Amino acid sequence: MAFIFIALLSGLRYDIGNDYQIQAQQWDNIAYLFHAGFGLKELVLQNITEPMSLVLCFLFSWSKHPSAVIFFIYSILEVYFIYKVVRHNDCFISAIFILFTSCILFQMWDWTRQAVAMSIFLYSFQYIENAKLGKYLICILFAFLFHVSAIVLIPVYFVNKYDIGKYVTVCVILVLTALAYAGILEKMASLIIDTAGGLLYEGYVGSSHSVQSKNVSGSLLLFFNVAIVIVQLLNIPKDRKILRTMLTLGAILYTLSTGNLLVDRIAAYFLLFQLISFQYVFKVKSMALVTSVLMLFYYNYSIINIGGTRGAVPYDSVFSENFEKGIFRYRKFL
Repeated sequence: MAFIFIALLSGLRYDIGNDYQIQAQQWDNIAYLFHAGFGLKELVLQNITEPMSLVLCFLFSWSKHPSAVIFFIYSILEVYFIYKVVRHNDCFISAIFILFTSCILFQMWDWTRQAVAMSIFLYSFQYIENAKLGKYLICILFAFLFHVSAIVLIPVYFVNKYDIGKYVTVCVILVLTALAYAGILEKMASLIIDTAGGLLYEGYVGSSHSVQSKNVSGSLLLFFNVAIVIVQLLNIPKDRKILRTMLTLGAILYTLSTGNLLVDRIAAYFLLFQLISFQYVFKVKSMALVTSVLMLFYYNYSIINIGGTRGAVPYDSVFSENFEKGIFRYRKFL
């Protein structure tokens, strides 16, 4: 029942997330061009977007609000795959808690297309654990239809061959966190990219405009996120070493991102595994209490300091007057 509520809350939202307006206008525009008789070839050349988005824009080009329909479908899909994972791992309470307090849900409202790919990747984790390469590849290719970034996840399957001790992992993460806080990682990344030049430089600079880029390496958010992950890493049981590896990759990429949106979004794929791993924190009573307080503090800090968690607050729906009039609220596109 809780996941049905989350699915409807997500699917019926309007103007929620900093990217919502851009995405809604793009989808509505593509759907209009389809309706006007433009072919797929012309649209691909003029509007670079994911295959599934193009298909859905075509299918719902007759609708008055095609983007609202697509947002609804995407939201249902992402919640469906998350529900399947949570049910498989029997971690309903801890998953719902972390989904809201870590602001993962609000982040996924903002990253609509990638959110579906993230949830499919999370679902495919069972095939990494059970060494079923074929099914894993099918999942990743399906995720690719929603967001092209999913293609970089193909090599992740082979992490099941490696196991790094949790204490070594924690030490590495702490060192990287200290370097990130001091701004050293950001300077090193800029130096390397600047030296490389060309497309690599343009790609890096072009994606260095996330909210985190202005405060992650020098604010409490970095410490909150790292502390939450470390607590989980220390409590994941030995027989789930692959889960620990996934979360480790997320933490390392997060600290290495130094506020770069491109790397930060790849890290998000792995940090979503907190929906599975947080259950092991809940099983330790003293740890559960301390972590819960930390998470609630983190939630309130995020709401206050990063634009209402990427523009997800206050909530508005497709039943509002703003939706009918096509009015988007004023926000800073950070």
